[in-house]
Amino acid sequence: MTVLFWLLVVACGGHIGPPESVAAVTLVTIGAASPFSINGIGIREWVFVALLADNFPAKEALVTLAGMTYLLGFASALMGLVTWAMMRQKAKAADAQS
Repeated sequence: MTVLFWLLVVACGGHIGPPESVAAVTLVTIGAASPFSINGIGIREWVFVALLADNFPAKEALVTLAGMTYLLGFASALMGLVTWAMMRQKAKAADAQS
């Protein structure tokens, strides 16, 4: 996840070192579990702005980064759900043949 995050940072035009990448992934993961926002700003986005504002040419890139990490996490979870459903269906078909 940290390497994927680093690649997204580079793709969005930012620069970040390994310690900052590990810290950002850790804090964003913890922050994403928080079910609230502060003045309408989500925890995930706030962590990105607080940690990485100096590493990006524009704040719009941070918004893009936050959105891309959310979309990649969603896509990963969706692939897991599809895999689980297919394996469950396969197991039911095997039980029906027995």
